[in-house]
Amino acid sequence: TGVVHRHTMELAGPSHSVRFQPGQTTMAIPTTNFASEVWAGTIQLFELGDGSPSPLFTVPTETGVTGLVWSGNESAKQLLVSSHDDGRIRVWHGEQPVSELKSNQHTVLCLEAKPGSSTVVYSGGSNKSVTAWDIDAGKEVPGSTIWHSGQVQAIAAAGPDNLLSGTSDGEVVPVSYTHLTLPTKRIV
Repeated sequence: TGVVHRHTMELAGPSHSVRFQPGQTTMAIPTTNFASEVWAGTIQLFELGDGSPSPLFTVPTETGVTGLVWSGNESAKQLLVSSHDDGRIRVWHGEQPVSELKSNQHTVLCLEAKPGSSTVVYSGGSNKSVTAWDIDAGKEVPGSTIWHSGQVQAIAAAGPDNLLSGTSDGEVVPVSYTHLTLPTKRIV
């Protein structure tokens, strides 16, 4: 039996997820301000080195943050990737965005990193699709969009080339990318 310690953090607004940096003690939390006419959001990073959260920084965004994922693995340079309610995907190094991708997914609802790759992330969106992105090249992987019958609200890696996607119409759909050659490591 162990002792559970409860620590609270002051967030900039309501949050729907928490992502830990693989192999690290850093966590990222997206928040969205629903009270304004236009959704605005923040990305907040906290360090949990000794078990109690210490704020690292807060980055305001002009659009709602719908998802976060860390690209890379413990041995590679890890970048934070965020999805937004305006269909954009942003790649962050610390507090600065280093690139921005524009998706065809009106609203990007979820993100997942490709296991074993430091450059590929998957997005799911309101346009009922899952798409693979090469974040180093700054573009969609050609031929990677797979269409679904409902909005894609959740995706989870189920191996290096397979995903499970959850849709708004109650389906869990296996998605396979074995037919594509996806990048596996960052060039830079």
